[in-house]
Amino acid sequence: MSARLLPLLALALLLLPVLPTQAQESVAVFVAGPDDLATGATVEMTATVAGGPGENNGTWSIQAFLRGPDLAGAAPLEDDPLFLSSVNSTFAFNVTMPFADQFVTLVVEGNSTKGGDFALGTGTKQIRVLVPLEITAQVRNTGSIEVRNVPVALFINEQQVAETEIDSLMPGETKSVSFSYLPVDLGVGTHTLEVRVDLRDDGIIDPATGDVVLRAVFTIEAEPINPLFIILGAIAVFVVALFVGAYLRRRRRGG
Repeated sequence: MSARLLPLLALALLLLPVLPTQAQESVAVFVAGPDDLATGATVEMTATVAGGPGENNGTWSIQAFLRGPDLAGAAPLEDDPLFLSSVNSTFAFNVTMPFADQFVTLVVEGNSTKGGDFALGTGTKQIRVLVPLEITAQVRNTGSIEVRNVPVALFINEQQVAETEIDSLMPGETKSVSFSYLPVDLGVGTHTLEVRVDLRDDGIIDPATGDVVLRAVFTIEAEPINPLFIILGAIAVFVVALFVGAYLRRRRRGG
C-alpha cells in the first residue's frame, strides 16, 4: 500500500459515525405481583432489571403492557405501553385487569444502559383474572335494644375467607353487609358457603344468644373459568335470599 494512502485511510476511519453498541452481558427481568386478580382490579406490580451495562452506575428503563384474548378495560396495552426510566433497577407500577375472566400475560421489556452501550431483556408473568363471588346479606335487629359491633363472617368449606362488622343496629333496623371473594382454590366438586353472625365473636354459633348461621351447598361441575363462575353466581343469589330473614336476638354489645 502506498504511504500516501495511509493518512487518507486513517482520516476516513475517523469520519465513520460511532454507533451505540449492544452490550454482551445478559439482562434478566423479574416481574412480581399477585397470581390471581378480580376482573377490573387495579393492583401494583414490580419489575427488576438485572445485568448489563447499567450495573456500573448506569440507567434503567422498562416498557410494560398486557396481552390476552379480550383486553377491554385493561391497561396498559401493547399499543400504548407504560414506559418508566430511572437510575434504580426496580420499578413499581399499576396495572388494571380486563372486564372478562381469562388468563392474561404481563410483559415487561427491560433496558440496561450506560453511555452508548445497552442490553435488553424481557420478563413475563401470567395472571388469572377471575370474576369475584359477590354476596350481600341483610341483618335485622328484632330486639328492643341497640346492639353494637356486630361481626359478620363469610366461610367457604369451613374456612373463614372474609369478615366485616356492623357498627350499630337500632331496634327494628336492618343493614346490609357485602363480601367479595375471589375463589382461587375452589376445584370441581361440592363446596359449602356460610354467612355467620357471631355476637360474642368466640367462634361458637349459639342460637340461644342470638347467633345466626346460614348455609348453602353448591357443586362445581367443570374446571374452565366461565362455567365455574356462572355456577357460583347463582349460589350467591340463593344465599342472599336465605339471609334476608335472618335476625339478631336481644343482646347488648358494649363498644
